[in-house]
Amino acid sequence: MAGGDWSVLTREHIFKHFYQLGPKLVGKDLTPKQIHGYFKRHAQKLAPIIVTRVSSMDVDNGYVYIGGCYEAELDMMEKPSISISLHFHPWDDVITYTQKRLKRGCILLADTLLHEIIHMRQHRRRDFVAKRDYQSNATPEKKKHEQSYMGNHDEIDAYSFNIACELHKHFGNDHDAIHRYLNTTNANAKKSPIWKWYMKTFDYDHNNPVIQKVKTKVVKYLPSAALGKPFKNNDWLIY
Repeated sequence: MAGGDWSVLTREHIFKHFYQLGPKLVGKDLTPKQIHGYFKRHAQKLAPIIVTRVSSMDVDNGYVYIGGCYEAELDMMEKPSISISLHFHPWDDVITYTQKRLKRGCILLADTLLHEIIHMRQHRRRDFVAKRDYQSNATPEKKKHEQSYMGNHDEIDAYSFNIACELHKHFGNDHDAIHRYLNTTNANAKKSPIWKWYMKTFDYDHNNPVIQKVKTKVVKYLPSAALGKPFKNNDWLIY
């Protein structure tokens, strides 16, 4: 399985790689199958990344939503285990990318890939033993499920890096401004959609242990966010 190194991929590197698709996508009327084909072929030039196509009524017409997944079972068998999913509305026959939408999508692709690479390292370093979800007592059931997922140790770690990257983009190295933002109850979602998601999910409670852990992790990840990658070495990240 040797031959590459996940740790060399930076946020900027991944973004620029996919942004190169601009001439093939922007202003063109393309089917979901064609768009999927472009991203799939281009992703495989970067690393052993699986790219899937998903049809979902949850997607707005004319848009492409992006998801990601790391599958430890495949990784244990030394098979490609990181996937990116492109979600399309089932009624969309063609989609036309604008430059702005492509840029936004490539940023999300970079953040999603780095998130899944963090999960890969987490599982490999502990010999693929899974961590338990956060035990939420929230109601209704949908909120309980969301809190259980977002309060999981692995998700806190991976999302904290994503948040640190979002905040570095807006505040640069002004860590005092970042601290003030993290301690604001009604934080601006445009500066960090993921942090806003955490705050909303945990009822804007700064005393919640999950929120406190995320804050601590975000601050810890700020130097890494400035570099655009979560790791200083390639331990457990060679393929």
